[in-house]
Amino acid sequence: MFVDDDVYIEVYIRWRVEQAIAASIEAMFITLGQSDLPLRQDPISWDKLVGMIISHFNNILGVEINTRRVEVGPPPEFLARTVEQLDAFHEGRKAFTVQEMSTLVGHLSHIATTSRWLAHLLSHLYTSISAALKVNCAYEIDTIKAFRQAMKKVAEDESMTQNQRTFTQGYINRTVHESKRSHFLNSTAIEELRLTRLVLSSESISLRPPIAHLVSRDPTAEAWGDSCLDAAGGFSLRCSFWWYLEWSEEIRRHTLRFHKNNKNGKLISINVLEYASVIINYAAMSLGLVSVNGLKSSLKRSK
Repeated sequence: MFVDDDVYIEVYIRWRVEQAIAASIEAMFITLGQSDLPLRQDPISWDKLVGMIISHFNNILGVEINTRRVEVGPPPEFLARTVEQLDAFHEGRKAFTVQEMSTLVGHLSHIATTSRWLAHLLSHLYTSISAALKVNCAYEIDTIKAFRQAMKKVAEDESMTQNQRTFTQGYINRTVHESKRSHFLNSTAIEELRLTRLVLSSESISLRPPIAHLVSRDPTAEAWGDSCLDAAGGFSLRCSFWWYLEWSEEIRRHTLRFHKNNKNGKLISINVLEYASVIINYAAMSLGLVSVNGLKSSLKRSK
């Protein structure tokens, strides 16, 4: 289910498809009431139902689903528009407006529904938008009397009807979002935009993951790990391992203890050290699961 849309998967035998369609129509009328056209419109969009293409490959709610390859991804034209927006945020650009950034992040968030890794690159963009909205709001309060009055009315006037409150809040939100005031991009946001543009523009990186990768499930095992500027460690109870690794003197001398910034290009970020612990944990988990499964197979053979 997608809010008011539903998707069915059925073996392509005509009578089975017709039966599935009939069952979905019946379910809709049972849920929302029987058809009564003199009083109200039917809850089913008959035009969409008749015009929908039955195929292994379809565009549903802005996502292309291929049930033969069992994969999902953004449509090429949508991806091209997103890359075009990213090109406007080139590395030499230092400022943005809320409307520009919100439009871009909206596109990226949609792609992130299927390419889950992208969601981890959007944190600083969301932070930039949030900070910019606060600045815009403060600026409008200082400069526009009608905006100040609207803010005060929403906060203090308890006699407002729900429609009045919704209308006033809509005016406040539009004013803040459509402000032409510019805001500076921080270095982290610039780097995230650069990485995102490179990945989405690359022909060698697939943006069509298997549907199974998007399904939440209980893990076979879990592991925890962390890093600091001196060492890293991790463990897994299920796979029966723990590890501890002190960084070499050469690595330590390139951390924040000895470099305040990365102007000379020699700083090793704490993010890199934490990522190293993730890789080591992944390798340990892989070995641990292979060993556990091998042991189980041996026990079965011995029985």
